[in-house]
Amino acid sequence: MFQESPLPDDWDHDIYNDRIPFKTRVRYAKERAMQMGVGSSRIAFKIPYQGRNTVLKIAKNRGGMAQNENEAQLLSEPYLSQFNITIPLIDYDENNNIPTWIHTEFAEKIRPNQMKQFTNGLDLNNFITYAAYNAGVYTYPPLSFRYSNEIEKHDLEDNDFFHTVSKLIADYDMLLLWQDLTVLKNWGLYKGSPVIIDLGVSEDVYQTHYA
Repeated sequence: MFQESPLPDDWDHDIYNDRIPFKTRVRYAKERAMQMGVGSSRIAFKIPYQGRNTVLKIAKNRGGMAQNENEAQLLSEPYLSQFNITIPLIDYDENNNIPTWIHTEFAEKIRPNQMKQFTNGLDLNNFITYAAYNAGVYTYPPLSFRYSNEIEKHDLEDNDFFHTVSKLIADYDMLLLWQDLTVLKNWGLYKGSPVIIDLGVSEDVYQTHYA
């Protein structure tokens, strides 16, 4: 059970009722917090909480609310949390049927060279693509693996991070959306390790709001 951690105390919580226009909710947050990133459906803000930086993601359309709902469900799962590969959830909007916001821990931006320390020097795209191949959701390994000894060269069989990512992809049947993990901006560095910071898009969310 998560400790109750609503919006900052000095914010008007009624603004985040789903009857309030999206633009009003977003504008209210922009006036009070530092904007960190913008997606097609959500905006991320940095907010202080208990003496540390955290992240508040606010939906800017129905697709963003669907992403909040999917992410909240996934990050609430004890099974998923044991992977230690996703950003920890602090709280989310439970006052509306579909969350208008979700609150997570803050992850530092991860640079390509930092990620390569965990992928045994491999480009993230090749690393994730082979993890999907290893998980059985992708038919062909990357070209660089087809005609060479890259697997042995990079010691992937002994890479715990590789097997964790493969298991995550397999267990959550990321047939369509494992490609999101090949994008570095969907990862961050939390307590010295890479974590996924965006798990909002599921196949159902994609087909309903973006296909």
